[in-house]
Amino acid sequence: MHLRLQVSGPKGVGLFSPETVDELETMLGHKVVLLKEPRSEFGLGSVVNVFKTAQSLNMHLDIGDKDDSWDFLLLPYKPFDKSILKIYKNDAVWKIRRSYETFPRWSQIDYEEAVEFFNKISQVAGWPSTTGNPSGGGRDNNSPAK
Repeated sequence: MHLRLQVSGPKGVGLFSPETVDELETMLGHKVVLLKEPRSEFGLGSVVNVFKTAQSLNMHLDIGDKDDSWDFLLLPYKPFDKSILKIYKNDAVWKIRRSYETFPRWSQIDYEEAVEFFNKISQVAGWPSTTGNPSGGGRDNNSPAK
């Protein structure tokens, strides 16, 4: 069983399944971030740190569900979106945990790093303040001084 990584073609046309890191880097036009302890026998998703790659290359990342034939899908034509990953955090962490516990495809250190990635994502504020006030109090918190 593999962790399948796919890449969407330009403007969403076509899905590509690179087999090697070199092939993936050629498709993306950039270097990717590798796991600390790659496990090539379990597929490209067990070699490439897809979360950090998507973040560093500012690419959208989808995480497959049980009905998908892929585990991770990089969309180079869309920007990285923390809020989308935050929404799917529970599904993503479940998939990561299952792929680690039931049939270990990641090393302990890479598993922990993936979980930490999603824990950091979930701490990001959901909506930016329109008033520039980081407290989230909005307009009422920015009333003029008396």
